[in-house]
Parts: sequence; structure tokens; C-alpha cells
Amino acid sequence: MRSITRRHNMAWLFSREEKEKYVIQLYKEGRTVRDIAKQMHMSFGDIGVIIRKVKAEAEREAGHINEQEIDNNESKSRESQAFKLFSEGNTPVQVVIAYSG
Repeated sequence: MRSITRRHNMAWLFSREEKEKYVIQLYKEGRTVRDIAKQMHMSFGDIGVIIRKVKAEAEREAGHINEQEIDNNESKSRESQAFKLFSEGNTPVQVVIAYSG
């Protein structure tokens, strides 16, 4: 723990790969995204990308999800998916129903 605390003071010197490694380590220790962002001087979005990548790899290794599902789910935000439904001619009520279940 002490070494991580000492390292975070120089987080701006780390390469992207080193930051990813420490973000994953902190996440596995149960730290919140807010704590990780503060320690590693990274945005919530960048941390989220790393965490999603780690979760997807774990799911893939466990055989629970295939590559196509990962690409479809991660590449489209909820808003993007809703917009797609609107553009296909669905009403707002139909879109809400599609996401309420």
C-alpha cells in the first residue's frame, strides 16, 4: 500500500501502460473510481475504459460472452442505442419500454 501511495505522487510520470497497471491494481483492491482518479491524475472516463476492458477480458476468459457481444455492448452508449431505436421509427414510449425490462 505504501508503495502505491508513494508512486501516486509521481503518477504524471507514468506511461499509459504503467497507469493502466496501477488502475487495475487499485480497482482490484476495491478503490472507488473517484479515489483512483485522484491518485492517478486521470479522468473518470479513462479509468472507466480500463475497467471495462478488464471486465470484458474476464468475461471472455470465463466463456460467458463472445467478441461480437462485447463490441456491440461497449461501443454503443444507452443514448446511442435509444437514438437508433428512434431512427428506426419507434415512439418514445416504445424506447422507454425497450429499456425498462
